Amino acid sequence: MRAGEAVLECVFEVDVNGILKVTATEKTSGRSANITISNSVGKLSSHEIENMIN
Repeated sequence: MRAGEAVLECVFEVDVNGILKVTATEKTSGRSANITISNSVGKLSSHEIENMIN
């Protein structure tokens, strides 16, 4: 790793309701941030959500 570059670990979680939670952690400092994105009605079908989970 070169000076000034960040090393990130990103975790993506999708639950059965289509809610996406993303957590990013900077490995050197341990600082993290997250965001939760909910599925608006009609945006993703049950089949699409199932495919994302599996």
